[in-house]
Amino acid sequence: MLQHTFLAIVVILLVARCAGLVFSRIGQPQVIGEIIGGIILGPTVAGSALGHSLFPADIRPSLSVVGQFGLALYMFTVGLRLNVRTARANPRMVSLISLASIAVPFALALPLAAFLITHHRIADGHPVDTTAFVLFVGTSLSITAFPVLARILEERRMQDTELGAIATACAAVQDVAGWCMLAVILVIASAHGNVGDVARIALESVGCVAGIFILARLIGTADRHLGANRSGGAEDGFLLPAAIVCLLACAGATEAVGLHAVFGAFVFGIVMRRYVAAASRERLSARITPITRSTLLPIYFIIPGLSVNLRTLDTRDVVEIGLILLVACVGKIGGAFVSGRLSGLSSRQASVMGVLMNTRGLVELVVLQVGLSAGIIDVRLFSELVLMAIVTTLMTQPLLTLAMRARAGVRGEVEVGTLLALESR
Repeated sequence: MLQHTFLAIVVILLVARCAGLVFSRIGQPQVIGEIIGGIILGPTVAGSALGHSLFPADIRPSLSVVGQFGLALYMFTVGLRLNVRTARANPRMVSLISLASIAVPFALALPLAAFLITHHRIADGHPVDTTAFVLFVGTSLSITAFPVLARILEERRMQDTELGAIATACAAVQDVAGWCMLAVILVIASAHGNVGDVARIALESVGCVAGIFILARLIGTADRHLGANRSGGAEDGFLLPAAIVCLLACAGATEAVGLHAVFGAFVFGIVMRRYVAAASRERLSARITPITRSTLLPIYFIIPGLSVNLRTLDTRDVVEIGLILLVACVGKIGGAFVSGRLSGLSSRQASVMGVLMNTRGLVELVVLQVGLSAGIIDVRLFSELVLMAIVTTLMTQPLLTLAMRARAGVRGEVEVGTLLALESR
């Protein structure tokens, strides 16, 4: 079995790398190429027979464990880099845009969820919890992917503009809000409507957060002590293994209480940011990120790719996908545009903000996989929502270019940062 596992990993990494490079060459996030690479290896393209021969059932648990480890590392680094203090730069604008970008798509998703549940009542052989299902659909359509948005801003040289800073702050706030909403949904789904179980999970979750703060503070204190008494970066020999051990302990703790492991890793990263010096955070992230992005995450995403079978989609599924895309785009772009205009942005800047807030990508796919594994949604709806995440992320670059066209009479793409600077004068 070990040789089959290693061979499967080789295939996953080769396909993910090739697909990621193709998409990066056409100006799209590499992670979307990796996700599509997973779909290619699944029944949609490769077929069920080839999929089962490459990834037999007995090795999939091993691949899942490796992928979950990669996901925990990734969510830790996301939390470590997440700077919600940027919201202080323009708190009124950030608050209004963030709230509208969550509330509008969430509200529009509620009637959509009521329609969808009539066809997706059973997940993994069990009836879905109606409340958890409705809230999950609303949350999945309300998410903005902070990591992908940050990368787009950097590629467009927007990260140092005022609009770029506001967009980053809004995405950070929405990221935290989205994970909090998902935590509540998982508590509801785990408790199965039992008030006593809800209270127990809530108390245990508070205990986990308290433990996370204690661990992060201990690591921060030790890191500062070692940094003050050693030279040449010797303290890194402590920080990296200590951080990995503690994040896995936090991930295991949140998994044990009924939440997903990603919460422990994500919250630990956020809290670590508070207690560890910036230089140490940068070194830690620089060591973890390359192996996570290039090797471990593609393994994580091959599992949902094997579950997505677009060949089985029928007319009803196509209608559902269309409705999901409509609600997702109208809610996000419309909510951010209107709130941006009310906050004082120009029409062009508000359009750019709406397009940026509609970015989903990796965070959305993680959330969907959590919902699938928790039995909140079935495989068919999971496939539809994965398509929504891919399409809305692919839309970002061309829509951003369209929104940032030069003024009348000038054709072609212009630098976003330059245009924003001109427009603000």
